Amino acid sequence: MRITFTTTLLRSAVFMAALPVIADIASAQAQAQSITLEDAVRAAAANPSVGAARARVRAAQGTLRTARAWTNPTFTYQVEKAPLPGARSMALEREESIIAMLPLAPMYQLGPRTARARFEVLSAEYEFRDAQRMVSVAAASSFFRAATAQVGLRSAEEVGSWLDTLVVYTTHRVREGAAAEVDLLRLQVERGRADVDLAMSRMNLARELAELSALTGVEADSVNIDFFSSIDSAKGYSSLDSLIALALTGRPDLAGASARVEAAASGVVLERRGVLRDLDAMVGVMRMEEGSSMMAGVSLPFPLFDRNAGEIQRARAELKVAEFDRELARRRIISDIRSGFIATRSLQAALQKTSALVSKAEEARRITESAYREGAVPLNQVIDAARALAEARQSYAMAYFGWRQNLFELTSSTTIQAKGATQ
Repeated sequence: MRITFTTTLLRSAVFMAALPVIADIASAQAQAQSITLEDAVRAAAANPSVGAARARVRAAQGTLRTARAWTNPTFTYQVEKAPLPGARSMALEREESIIAMLPLAPMYQLGPRTARARFEVLSAEYEFRDAQRMVSVAAASSFFRAATAQVGLRSAEEVGSWLDTLVVYTTHRVREGAAAEVDLLRLQVERGRADVDLAMSRMNLARELAELSALTGVEADSVNIDFFSSIDSAKGYSSLDSLIALALTGRPDLAGASARVEAAASGVVLERRGVLRDLDAMVGVMRMEEGSSMMAGVSLPFPLFDRNAGEIQRARAELKVAEFDRELARRRIISDIRSGFIATRSLQAALQKTSALVSKAEEARRITESAYREGAVPLNQVIDAARALAEARQSYAMAYFGWRQNLFELTSSTTIQAKGATQ
């Protein structure tokens, strides 16, 4: 079975089927500031977590700069057999020496130390890109939750307005003696319940907008979620395997885990070569009254006791940890792609099968209301039809936005980000 997600699909029957759910808020969006999915994702790029990840890249680059530096040489000036200040001069031959000592350990330690720091920079860069991806996914998720909450609010407002007209109608009918007073009481109870639902919907929307504002930095207290202009597009994929293969190639969290494995492997090499931590070459000149002489030598610690065995053990253990983390990241990616693919396909099929769900519920309420006004059906059937319509709108909105959110996450997981994003 070939599954293809394209812009044409998103503009097809599924999106058109969602219009009855969301078209009633278009006029409200035109009167207030709107935020699209693209706006939310773009604003989320300035999230503090992304800035912190960028700063960690700079820190890792500083570590690499230090790792590349050669250890500074040491210069020593020494005087021997000189009289003490203020003391009587003694018949001793004054000796002066100038010694330069150059550490040789970087000759065999600089390579693995630089390699470890370089892979740490690479890991930090991949973590930065993954932070960008994660905050984009979080912003999209928050956006679609806010969109669902907004649809719920508009639906609750519409139900309240509809109940007001029915209360007015039933009040006149009761005064004329054409309807039982219990129907009016029932409607008044339903109207009070609708007020509670409306208050809860407003609270839910305010909470979702606050979360969106925290992620994007946009003051979203009074904005409308404009999902009409947020048409997602994705590449076509022939199978789940192709999605997984792209994700394993493009996901920065897995690439970062691989970089950490390489850094840990370089750390093992560095610790092995650290058995001889201090190897110095010395050259100098000694001046005496008769003349000058040259001094030269090498300082080499004798490794009678292996003081680096514990560090080698630690480095090997850290390498194992990094390898396990990489395998865990690989499994999580496969699991995420598989679950997202199945969810997207399931929601797409459900939306296609229920494309006329809301319109049928609206027609059922209209017919039931007309029959009630003609005295053909009892009030409870009208109320049941109204509840069914509200539930259909909310369920369809949740499925529709859930489908788009899963599509967005699949796209972000299978898009290879350009290098140099931290520059």
